Amino acid sequence: MNISVDEVLDFVACSALHQFRYIDIIDVSKTAKLKRANRQSIIEQYDKALHKAASFLFHSMQQGVYPGLHHLSKRWGYLWVQPRSEQEDVRFREASWRDTHEQKRKEGWIKLSKLWEHYRDQSFTPIMIDYQYTLPIGRHTLTGVIDLVRVVRGGNGREHIELVEFLQDDKSAPFLHAKRDWRVTAAAYAFRKLMNVTEEKIVYHGLISGKLIQTSRQEDDFKQLERLLDSIENMRKIGVSIPVFNERCLTCTYQKHCEKGWYTDAKN
Repeated sequence: MNISVDEVLDFVACSALHQFRYIDIIDVSKTAKLKRANRQSIIEQYDKALHKAASFLFHSMQQGVYPGLHHLSKRWGYLWVQPRSEQEDVRFREASWRDTHEQKRKEGWIKLSKLWEHYRDQSFTPIMIDYQYTLPIGRHTLTGVIDLVRVVRGGNGREHIELVEFLQDDKSAPFLHAKRDWRVTAAAYAFRKLMNVTEEKIVYHGLISGKLIQTSRQEDDFKQLERLLDSIENMRKIGVSIPVFNERCLTCTYQKHCEKGWYTDAKN
């Protein structure tokens, strides 16, 4: 089975969501009436743009330069503001709080400014940045992204390898599932297989809270990931598609397809 980490997370969250998105390939990125990006798709784009902007910071460091704050601001404008100005007529821009895109522009810049401040005076060398991997695990092929791997130099001159995951953490419950985060498990597995070395630390960097939480992964975690992929493959073969009704449904863009009857052909 060929599968991405995003697919794995969607399947674990709700197999019906996985069915709509990856099997039926239903496009719900735009509103039905205005044909503009809906709020949830904007949030998904925002998360990707935020990670790309953070990557710019570390790519600059690889070139021997820590970019100024104005350079980071310019990059954020290129990644977030410019695409929208090219896609929409300025006459239709909303100026109210309902304008999700503008809200995320402001939130994103606050987070990036704090990120810039946090890493400005640290002594480290980025060695893997926004690294896309494809590799075998058991009988499967898994694709995903490693946010950052860096070599950190301590005060005693000793160096250690640290894998960093940037997380849009919830203020009310940050890092709730740090030990069971499949994305980080997959990233640690990929790093060890690709580099033939084991990281000394895995660190979550919460982009909302600013907190740093350390976690770890062992061989048993990788075996659990492989068993999870086996289970997903088996359930896909027999067509398992069971909706998980909870608070996530409030923001799920496939909600209307579940309301039609998740047990019917969602395309119709």
